[in-house]
Formats: sequence, structure tokens, C-alpha cells
Amino acid sequence: MNCKTCGLIIPDNNKFCSGGCSAKYRGQQQLKNRPILACMQCGKEYSVKPYEKDISKFCSKACHLTYQKKNNTVSPCFYCGKPVLVNWNRKRTKNPFCSPECYHKSIEARIEVSCSGCGTLFIVYKSRQSYYRRLYCSRDCYALYGNIPSTQGFTHNKEYDSIRLRVCNYACYLKWKGSVLNRDNYKCIECESDKDLRVHHILMLYKIIYKYNPTLSLDKLNDILESPEFTDVSNGITLCNSCHIKKHRK
Repeated sequence: MNCKTCGLIIPDNNKFCSGGCSAKYRGQQQLKNRPILACMQCGKEYSVKPYEKDISKFCSKACHLTYQKKNNTVSPCFYCGKPVLVNWNRKRTKNPFCSPECYHKSIEARIEVSCSGCGTLFIVYKSRQSYYRRLYCSRDCYALYGNIPSTQGFTHNKEYDSIRLRVCNYACYLKWKGSVLNRDNYKCIECESDKDLRVHHILMLYKIIYKYNPTLSLDKLNDILESPEFTDVSNGITLCNSCHIKKHRK
């Protein structure tokens, strides 16, 4: 019998004449099975290891650098306005920063805004202005003037909060919440995040509360708890906090 690599005659129970020939043969087989990709810069075909087929884009470092020089863009720093070279692979970056210092200063920057309820001027972080549609100077002001988005005239007030907190602590609600989370595999159905999750009523909770208890009376809690929409699993979805806020803004 001959060695599969060098062709030397070897005993019948062996495939290779040495460990070196065995390693060389395995390497040749791996090269045959490597994926073939086309370089984004020069178009040349090259082989990569199987685990690199989804991330490799260039045949060499020289091609990578050449492509970068042609496709990188310059944008102003979001905080100080200094020109920033934005990598071609990160063009989706909306607000580039020239340094970590500018990034942290931008987060910590504060501005004076007027309360959407009473009009009082107060200081907030600048990032809150782009994150929230309305800003309120206090919880009392929010309870008095803050409308739940798309409430169609229903008011978010202390009586509503009292009812909501009570019904959301009953065993039937907690069981419904666990069933929805389990059905959605504990992931946000919008972005698939598994952090900071919320369970959202499709027919929103304030509509259920005002439908079965329009006077917001504490004596009619059972009407809400026994309603089909309140504990119907098909009326619930799992969302992360960010997606939950966006859902209420619609």
C-alpha cells in the first residue's frame, strides 16, 4: 500500500508513512473545502476558512486599505463640529463623534426647555428632547396635563394610575404576563432584544379600563379583571422598553 501523500510503500494497515504526511494531507483536504469569495476591491477570487465566509471581504490588507481610502466619508462631529473620518462600514452612524470626550459631553449636555403642560422653564439633559415627544417639569404636571398618546380624550390622571397599579398586581394579570413572555421566548417581537422587557396589551390597557370602568371607581375592579381582553394571551405582545415607548407614540 502507498502513502496517500508521498506515495511511499507502507504496511497495509497504515494510510501514511509519517505524521508529517498525515498533517499535510489533512491540510490539502481543508483547502479543497474552503469557501471561495470575490474581493470587493479587485474582484480576485480567494479562499477563506469556513468560519470567515460571512465576515471576510478582501483578499489582502492592501485591498482593504485601498477600498477604505475610496469609500470613507468625512462628517462633522455631532458635539464640536470637528471633521470626523467615518469608516465606510459604519455609514449608518447618524451622529459621529471625534472622541469619547465629545460623546460623553453630548450625553451630559443640559438645556432649558419649557414644560409641555404649565409652560414653566426647567433644565433637562439634551438627549431627552430627542427621545421624548413632550417634557414635563414634575410628576404632578404630567398627571394633570400628560395625555396617553392616542387616548381619544381619555385622561391620564391619579385615579387612572390607582386603578392600573391595582389590576396589574392581581394573580390573573401576572399569569397572563408570564404566558405572553413564554410564548414569545422572552424576546422583544420587534428587535429580538431580551433585556428590559415589557408585556404590552394590543387593545391598550387604558381602553380596557375605561371600557369596563369609565368612572374609574375602585368598586368596579372585578369588571376589568373578568373582561376577556384583560387576560387574553392573544391580546398581548412582548416588547423591550424602547419599542414599548415607540408603540405608545403611534
